[in-house]
Amino acid sequence: MGGREILAHVDEMLPYWLGEIERVLVGPVEPVPFGRQPTDIVRTLTVDRDRTLPIHELYARLDNSLERVLRRVLELDERQVSRRGLDRQRGEMTVRQIVEVMLTVHIEEHSRQLAAALEAEPAARA
Repeated sequence: MGGREILAHVDEMLPYWLGEIERVLVGPVEPVPFGRQPTDIVRTLTVDRDRTLPIHELYARLDNSLERVLRRVLELDERQVSRRGLDRQRGEMTVRQIVEVMLTVHIEEHSRQLAAALEAEPAARA
């Protein structure tokens, strides 16, 4: 996966997972179903489309999404982060766990991928 595709995916996933957190927060009965499959067509098509954007636009979107997600997550109280959702693959998760796994760990994984892709690009051009 190249750098643009990684950025396009992170740009897509941040608002998606924030929306899923909001879905769990307002669900009438816990655990609230949330999540998607890796082959989700909307995700795939969005990443495919957005990886053609200029790199500065991808970084601008990343900045905006990270700011929005961080602001919202910091607003959550103990009752909210304890709300439970149900993911088809991972099972029951609290909002706190969703933030940790679906956002924090996921971003860390893609940061490592992006660093590796950026290191490989100058070598490929040489």
